[in-house]
Amino acid sequence: MSQSKIELIKKRIETLEESDFDLDAWKYGTVAVLEQLLSLSDRRIRSIEDLKVDYDSWALRDATASYNPLISAKRKAKSVLDTICDELALSEEKTTNIQGLGEETVKVVNRNANKEEIRKALQKEKKETLIDALASILSKTDSI
Repeated sequence: MSQSKIELIKKRIETLEESDFDLDAWKYGTVAVLEQLLSLSDRRIRSIEDLKVDYDSWALRDATASYNPLISAKRKAKSVLDTICDELALSEEKTTNIQGLGEETVKVVNRNANKEEIRKALQKEKKETLIDALASILSKTDSI
């Protein structure tokens, strides 16, 4: 499941290289994707929203002629999205250890929900399922 999320984010990374790139349009689409994949309060969504091309900045005036604010914004965007992909890959490894959990619980865990959201999802699981999942995680086996 995380693999399809990773592919979706990689597509957003690829669009950074389009010849007719529009940062505002890209941010709008990327934020829409990330809001579906992450917790709405995830600070990485805000970091994408805050990207801008600042041609009036002191950095531009003081930097060498090779400084390009658009390239800088693209690099920051790529870095954020690469990090999200890495975390999703790690999350996928984590959830392989809890295959016995219900689909809704796994979705909550995979979207990097906060502790309270995970607790609520786990409360809906059967006690035996939770014991098996915890035993699997603690014994570091691949599956339940």
